[in-house]
Amino acid sequence: MIVNKKSNKTKIWTIVINCYNSTKTIIATLESLDLQRNDIQVFVIDDGSKDNLKKCIKGFLDKYPDTIKYFRKANGNWGSCVNFAIKKCQTRFMSILDSDDEYVTKSLNLVANLMKRINDDVDIIFTNHLLVSRQTNQVTKKYLSTTLKEIKYINLEKIKIFNFPTIHSVIFSTRLLKETKPLPCNIFYTDSILLYYVMQKVNWIAFLNKNIFLYKYYIYRNDQSINIKTTLKNIRHLKCVYQVLLHNPTSKDANKKRIAISAKMINYIFMWLIKTIAQDYRLSTKHKTAMVKYFATLLKNFIDKNPHYKDFSLSYTSYFLDKNPTVFVQILQTMVQSIRFGLVGATNFSKLERKAIKKYRKGLSETHIL
Repeated sequence: MIVNKKSNKTKIWTIVINCYNSTKTIIATLESLDLQRNDIQVFVIDDGSKDNLKKCIKGFLDKYPDTIKYFRKANGNWGSCVNFAIKKCQTRFMSILDSDDEYVTKSLNLVANLMKRINDDVDIIFTNHLLVSRQTNQVTKKYLSTTLKEIKYINLEKIKIFNFPTIHSVIFSTRLLKETKPLPCNIFYTDSILLYYVMQKVNWIAFLNKNIFLYKYYIYRNDQSINIKTTLKNIRHLKCVYQVLLHNPTSKDANKKRIAISAKMINYIFMWLIKTIAQDYRLSTKHKTAMVKYFATLLKNFIDKNPHYKDFSLSYTSYFLDKNPTVFVQILQTMVQSIRFGLVGATNFSKLERKAIKKYRKGLSETHIL
């Protein structure tokens, strides 16, 4: 572990805000940042918007010219904006804030101050975040860090239990981002690919105090990309993400912990894809079964080519789907319906369904389906 050395650079942290037709929410996003600080920088990246974003934020650009930088580029979706930001970023750390979400201002100040003390070889910083309902304003705390220390350093290979992070809990080392592959453009859900690529390279992680909740992630929005209607509309994008992950396995020579983490992400995307197919009212059970079997076959082929993944839950899921995908689709449809009406664990399952759900509940819960 390399101890932090003081840098002559004033700016230490770049907050990247990717925007597309975001004039309704961008003001609240910018107001949540402490723009008077001289150690943070904000990139507002206009991804070919049609709502005159620059005019909307002109007051911020005029008032904080040394802090906020506006860039306009041709539309290419989230991944292209992140690629653009990585090339431009010169600060030590970089994070990504959606234009319809916010940071907790007090937490931002705490994090910015702690950054100056973080050891030089840290690859990634983990904080906790908040889920906020747009409908009810209910707030749910999401924990990735449980440390009582201000900063706790852990090498990835020493972590005993690890939940795969979401983009809302991560601050990246810019050095590491510049070493990762560029993200695909013109598709949604590429934040999963970014995390997958980064976690293949991470060594040292800094966990910040568990009482620091930085990101306010607003949920239950009708236009949200993870909304089931939107996911159904863009299911081909999810298929692309799934295939990108399968084409970029973690090396067989890597530590088992690193392989396990990448397996969790593959399993998460796989189950998200299958759950979406199960909820597609436009498809017959026969069609759904064929699609499930196709994606299960891709997973099985991936495991055959990468036998170092066999020790993880991927092979378990693939085996079940390969043996009886029709039953799996029916079970999953029942589960989805029960989740929708809050009936998970009730007695409205058949004996076969109850047995299968009990058997696979642990694996499914790890992928956020239950």
